[in-house]
Amino acid sequence: MLEPQDLQAIAKLIAESEERTTQKIIESEERTTQKIIESEERTTQKIIESEERTAQKIIESEKRTMKRVDRKIKETEKFLLDEIDRFHRNLSEKISMVDTKVDNIEQYYKIRKMEDSTTSLLFEITEEHDKRISALEKLQHCTA
Repeated sequence: MLEPQDLQAIAKLIAESEERTTQKIIESEERTTQKIIESEERTTQKIIESEERTAQKIIESEKRTMKRVDRKIKETEKFLLDEIDRFHRNLSEKISMVDTKVDNIEQYYKIRKMEDSTTSLLFEITEEHDKRISALEKLQHCTA
């Protein structure tokens, strides 16, 4: 068996070894962290440069596209104006026909409204007469 002094010496050696190992791990982590930071900075710079080049290419492409769009707009503008004019003429004719039909419908509904009003008035008069007749019949039964 080992003596307490030997055990203490072994414990001390183990503690020193753990401390050295811990220190080496910490130093290794610091170096790795620094390398990662440097790598991220290089990658970030490359990404920024790539984004700038891409943005410039997009701007140039947009300019070319806008020139083509402007040219196409000018080519179709006259066609559209002609079509709008033709459509306007056709639509004006149809609107005139619709106006005539709407006038006829308005006249029909005015007549219909007057008929409904007359029918309603006749119904009210009939109800009033029914009430009077009922009252007269009651009066006649009471006097008889």
